[in-house]
Amino acid sequence: MSEALQNSNSLDTPIQFIKGVGPKRAKVLESLNIFTIKDLLYYFPRKYLDRTSLSTIGSISEGDEVNLVGRVKSVNLRRMKKGNFVTANVADHTGSIRLMWFNAADYIHQSLKVGDLLTMHGKVAAYKGSPQIVHPEYDKLNANEISLTTGFIIPVYPLTDDLKKSGLDNRNLRKNNLFSFRISRQY
Repeated sequence: MSEALQNSNSLDTPIQFIKGVGPKRAKVLESLNIFTIKDLLYYFPRKYLDRTSLSTIGSISEGDEVNLVGRVKSVNLRRMKKGNFVTANVADHTGSIRLMWFNAADYIHQSLKVGDLLTMHGKVAAYKGSPQIVHPEYDKLNANEISLTTGFIIPVYPLTDDLKKSGLDNRNLRKNNLFSFRISRQY
């Protein structure tokens, strides 16, 4: 066994030996000149998103970028000739908001259930005088998990098609704690 593998804290440890990477993803990362843990440390985000503050649904206004927590009250799949879309009504103790997705509608419809507690992030628009977020990022909150997108300042990394195809999008990078440098806040 090489010295780098024996000392897993070495910055010279090959990237493939980090949990969640392996040989296939290592090849993709190598295309970005990421060969070692040290190289990974120098792969900087293109921006950061501040997800440390939460708003209540009743306090938001059109145009706001918001972080919300609420419970799913309804989920509807609408089938159209040119594609499907999903709407969900989510509420907290101050009001409700409509969420809408055009992409991955079938997956989202199967994923969301009435009663689920969600964290949601996106830009507020108005729909018939009520607040709406189109294509919000969301996480389900479970008792045994923490949200990957709320309560932290989260990095957004430049991604290539090869990274996405190998399952290394920003969400999965945070989930696998690869590239994950968090500033925690309880909510």
